[in-house]
Amino acid sequence: MADADLIKPSINSTPHLKKITKIHPDGDLTLVVGAKERRALVCHRVLSRASPVFRVMLTGSFCESRQNFQDGTPWIVRLPEDNWRATHILLCIIHGKLADLPADLPIQTLYNLLVVTDKYDMTKFIIPWAKSWVPKKYHVHHSTYRVCGLTYLLWITVAWELGHRELFERGLRGAIVDFWTDRDGILFSWGNTSRWRVAFEAELDLALFPRGLFEKIASAREKIASIFMDSMRQVIRGLEYQLAS
Repeated sequence: MADADLIKPSINSTPHLKKITKIHPDGDLTLVVGAKERRALVCHRVLSRASPVFRVMLTGSFCESRQNFQDGTPWIVRLPEDNWRATHILLCIIHGKLADLPADLPIQTLYNLLVVTDKYDMTKFIIPWAKSWVPKKYHVHHSTYRVCGLTYLLWITVAWELGHRELFERGLRGAIVDFWTDRDGILFSWGNTSRWRVAFEAELDLALFPRGLFEKIASAREKIASIFMDSMRQVIRGLEYQLAS
């Protein structure tokens, strides 16, 4: 972000305005995003037009509504659970700052962006760019590159939201091949360096994940294992027959 896009207040300014990313030059609303409390100056009308969730939040009876900031106090809305980079990309899109959009996105950032757009009912605004942000190297062979299990789940979730069939199929195939279940029915995966337990609930927004897919992955693995074991038994019986004769 260029220095011109940052509002630098005077020494006498209030602490909460020390540094704001200027999304809209004449913005009337400050969003405080994420745990690090990154700040963005935006136009509440743009937000309200783009998102029914923000429209209710900013013009209704909620504490974030403009009617509660009529005494001259700065209009500030805190979004502590939202990812800053994802939120910043979304704000740039709806405010028309298209030159600030990245050419590529890591799969984790694209996933975070979809979480934010789903939360505020704004996914339609990122579709023109999201398809170009889908990973281009997911076809790399396992002999030269092994992704961790969580990445497969990110592929599946992103593909499901964007309707990207090839990415969905490859993510699902990778999950079926590389995952397995323990006695408690918990899916495991190999990471890049060691075996680790995939904490699905902690890492993924399950609202975006296809319903029932975990169970389908586990079921598919059981069928594959059964077919493999049947083949092994046939081989063993064949060897035993040869030895006996």
